[in-house]
Amino acid sequence: MCGDGVTVTTMTALGRQALAVTARWLRDGLCSGKRGRSNSLVVPWFSCQTMITPWQLEGYRVHRLPVGHNFQLDADALANALAACRRQGEHPAVLTCETFGIQPSSKLIEV
Repeated sequence: MCGDGVTVTTMTALGRQALAVTARWLRDGLCSGKRGRSNSLVVPWFSCQTMITPWQLEGYRVHRLPVGHNFQLDADALANALAACRRQGEHPAVLTCETFGIQPSSKLIEV
């Protein structure tokens, strides 16, 4: 779902194709209406290269962050990384997932 509340459906054969479509949409501002909106990606350190490559091919700078004992991004590290990206003129996107069905903490959701 885009930020404007419009649901967008694009069928893909593979997860990495879906990531490439998402990267393109965010980069081109198709969800926010702003051109060149997203240009960097923040991911958990354990993310496999197959998840990262589609973003790199779309021109994103990738930042890998540590995770906590529950395999979720560390909320403080994420907040600091987002602030650092913005100070450098980047517009970061965050790619995260539930691991072993563990839900993100309320602190992580707030970031």
